[in-house]
Amino acid sequence: GRAFEKTHPGAAVDFDWDRTVKAVLRVKAGDAQVAVTDQPDPGLKSVPIAWDGIALIVNFANPVNEVTTAQVRDVFTGKMTRWSDLDGGDQAIEVLPRAAEDNMQFGLETSLGIAGRFHATGTPVRTDEKALRAVSGRDRAISYLSLASALKAQEDGIPIRILTIDKVEAGQPTVRSGQYPLRRRLFFLTARSPDPITEAFIAFV
Repeated sequence: GRAFEKTHPGAAVDFDWDRTVKAVLRVKAGDAQVAVTDQPDPGLKSVPIAWDGIALIVNFANPVNEVTTAQVRDVFTGKMTRWSDLDGGDQAIEVLPRAAEDNMQFGLETSLGIAGRFHATGTPVRTDEKALRAVSGRDRAISYLSLASALKAQEDGIPIRILTIDKVEAGQPTVRSGQYPLRRRLFFLTARSPDPITEAFIAFV
């Protein structure tokens, strides 16, 4: 936004980045020009802008390092319930879901093809930070969050591990190429016929 303002004198980009804001509804009402979301809307124009990797995280003390996509499906649909089924300890798997308004669960379910079949056994966590805090304090928990947040947490020394899936490590190159299976598409949503400055901003991005 700031870079766009510098190259387009007179333009101003304001951000309303609040979890309580219904961005799509604000665009439909004409109160905002662009919404950032992971779900297209049939009444708005959708412009794909990025892939967001979804990291599966466990406590660093958990011996499980690697899983398959099939095993992940079984864990998140309740078919697999103990870490010993994944060569871990003999403990029940505590699946910590994300809050519905966070949109992360939609991306996970879509990537795994398990829409409507997600099975949680723990209390929902509402933000990436809370997911990290919960998993770092529970050696039998598993949760999921934006890959960027998970990689930053590892750099900061938070005791979590990002699971390798199908022998593919989660990282920017593997998310971009599609080798890493868990990712969600991010979109700009605008009015069907956006104004010229909005069109210029989208083209710039």
